[in-house]
Amino acid sequence: MNLAKIKTELLKLKNNALIKKETWQEFWDKLHSGQPLTKTERNSEHMCAFFLPVHRTTKSVYLIHHIKGADWMPPGGHIEPHEHPLLTVRREYQEELGQSLAQESVELIGLTIKSITNHPLNYCTKHYDFWYAVWVDKQHDYSWDRREFHSAGWFEIASGINKIQKNPDYQEVIKNLQANHFYNRP
Repeated sequence: MNLAKIKTELLKLKNNALIKKETWQEFWDKLHSGQPLTKTERNSEHMCAFFLPVHRTTKSVYLIHHIKGADWMPPGGHIEPHEHPLLTVRREYQEELGQSLAQESVELIGLTIKSITNHPLNYCTKHYDFWYAVWVDKQHDYSWDRREFHSAGWFEIASGINKIQKNPDYQEVIKNLQANHFYNRP
């Protein structure tokens, strides 16, 4: 993982009023800990990237019902060694939704830290999640990964927020998107 590029990405959100300062600081401290930052490097506390497909016209978001996570959330995945979070988004978009990103605008919109305790066979104990909005002009009929998800679909943004039951920080990122990003797009 290129630390300089990851730090640059994180610095984009340093003074963002929508990002909890303690969350930003914990990310920063993790980057400076000297520990491996990826699951592949056998660290149970590692970096991930969510991507939230957002359809401007219908003001809707695409969420998945994650099998291991046992909740609705955006698609995403583990950042690989030497991979920038944006490359993770591009790779996971193809792997999880069956499509490649082309001209879509991708924007860093948030950070969350998720302690994982609900899955005994899961190696992960904590995820440091970068959140990206993927602004799409069409509600794609994605071929989502049935090995990882119970279900998936497009939801009007308020309905999408209500679908998320176990992760209030995830709800908060989407609420911030709704209030401060979503309606300001051309």
